[in-house]
Amino acid sequence: MTVNKYCKMFLGAAVLSTSLMGCVEPEDKNGGAIDHSSAQQAINASVNNLGETISNSLAFLEDSKLFSDNFDSYLGGGYECEPGEEEWCEPEEPTPFDSDVSKPKEELIKALNERIFTQKNVESETGTSVTYLLKGDAVCVADEYDEPSEHGRCVKFVNDAQIRLIASSAGAGSADVSVKIGPNRISPINFEFRPKMIAASPNIGEMKKAAEYLAPLNDEDADISGFPAKASGELRLSLQETGDKTLEGKIAITKAIDVGEGDWALKLAAAPEGFVITADGLAKTIKASLGLGEISGLFPYSSSEEGYGYDEEGNEIEPSVVADPVMAKLNIGGLSGSALFDAGKELLSLTNLSLGAKTSTLDLNDKRVLSVDLNKDDGRSFDVTIKKPGDHTQIELSPAFDLRMILAFAQAKDELESIQDWMFDEVMSIKFTGASPAFELNGDDFKVLSGKLSLTAEKAGISHVVEAGQCLVSDISVEPFEDDSDEPIEGEEPVESGSEPNPLEELVVGTCG
Repeated sequence: MTVNKYCKMFLGAAVLSTSLMGCVEPEDKNGGAIDHSSAQQAINASVNNLGETISNSLAFLEDSKLFSDNFDSYLGGGYECEPGEEEWCEPEEPTPFDSDVSKPKEELIKALNERIFTQKNVESETGTSVTYLLKGDAVCVADEYDEPSEHGRCVKFVNDAQIRLIASSAGAGSADVSVKIGPNRISPINFEFRPKMIAASPNIGEMKKAAEYLAPLNDEDADISGFPAKASGELRLSLQETGDKTLEGKIAITKAIDVGEGDWALKLAAAPEGFVITADGLAKTIKASLGLGEISGLFPYSSSEEGYGYDEEGNEIEPSVVADPVMAKLNIGGLSGSALFDAGKELLSLTNLSLGAKTSTLDLNDKRVLSVDLNKDDGRSFDVTIKKPGDHTQIELSPAFDLRMILAFAQAKDELESIQDWMFDEVMSIKFTGASPAFELNGDDFKVLSGKLSLTAEKAGISHVVEAGQCLVSDISVEPFEDDSDEPIEGEEPVESGSEPNPLEELVVGTCG
């Protein structure tokens, strides 16, 4: 993997991982006495307490049919065989949701005590701080490596990296840990451990510096010129016990994120309350809110790569033919909304879902090829209620749903090889209107319960109107030919590249079932 790819993944993962946690106000740090033993005890207690809170606050989800069914379908990892696949397909049962995190919690505490915050790694103690210098023979366990050489490389890398963890205390039972890397003490992230809270504060700029320092240590031939020229922004994230069986996670983009190098960039506006989620095990509810500002991205896209893959020895083969990349610029006005899941009522409510206060756009080589508006005439937001009174999931919308997309990919047809003809010049819309628009999902059936669903492709002259009591289903007579072989299936004509029908042509309004 090239350094350029590595750094994009490294920084991208740093940004995306913040969606899992949240922010808290820093405590008064007047300093306090701390030594190796008290630091280890504070960290262990924090991890142990939060692990128990996670299990207790999420246990009610195991008994929720609405949650379990959707978890199994989308996150459980199961697989059902399609008709005609029986001879070679092996179905897999999904892994059910399990709120018990006691085993991974114990494994984490064991690893922290035996590899990280261990007496062997203590470099110095001052009475108000403890400095741990990670040692390769403590961090890298020989039994976990197939070859001695691999273990040796791990030991050398850890030793050369000079990773220090400086622990201090803000008060009894607490430990703050500042990560320092290399002889210049680069500081990519700080942690706070409290009896009922764990927080982390990553600095994107310092993470870039750390990656640049560590890359040559892992690969002597690493070319760090591919690391992003711009890398700035700060985040704060935390998990906190706020009550009996109640867990709260927060995220804040405390300083706007701006990461990029030449032909790619990512910008996220500051968001002090970007993401908040609360699980209440007693009330059996989960509440969440999202409040991200404008998001913009610039990245190269190529639709033609030949010869890409790996040789017999597993080495990456560079593409032999690559079309000139198209520069894609994406701008989203924002992402916001709130959610309430009530397991007792088997109800999920989403409110004020929005893509921001302006049109979201996609440009290719500075040419506008896609514009998207959501509920432009209804405050640019909508509400959703999802419930499962029986075997079927029912979804209600308010005040309406109006998605409008203007496609103009004809402007980029010379640069892109895989754009379908129907995307060259089209205006598509999905409207769900009425006093209380609602629909039901039952297998492959999309049944309108109330209101009216309208789907249109203006330029193609396609229009579907689904009234209450009717279903929207696939018309298998116009399904495109799909086959990996060069020979068509007998009795079927292959569809030429670029001639797939508009997706609305594959739908019909019919009788449910």
